[in-house]
Amino acid sequence: MGKALASLQIGTGCPWVRTLRLEGKFPEGSTVLTLRSVNVLRKYISLLDLPFSLLHAGDVLFVLTSKEVAQAKRAMSCHRSQLLWFRRLHVLFSRYLRINSLHAL
Repeated sequence: MGKALASLQIGTGCPWVRTLRLEGKFPEGSTVLTLRSVNVLRKYISLLDLPFSLLHAGDVLFVLTSKEVAQAKRAMSCHRSQLLWFRRLHVLFSRYLRINSLHAL
């Protein structure tokens, strides 16, 4: 698949990333991946979303191991001033810490 260039998909996508790709401004052999958004219920059921993600998998599905999740949580805890109560809840319940579905443009 070559080098992967990741982009955050917001709403209908990132038109500027799509434009850059169509204009051939990415290195040859690169793949642009966008993060698939999910509805709010799926967003906060954490690992319980895995069966839905497998059924509706995009081009790439990343599922972090327990060790990788622990590492991400340690990294978040290094920024205690930023880790407010609502962000702690997000880290605890969000599927995006554990599961990410990506779509290749």
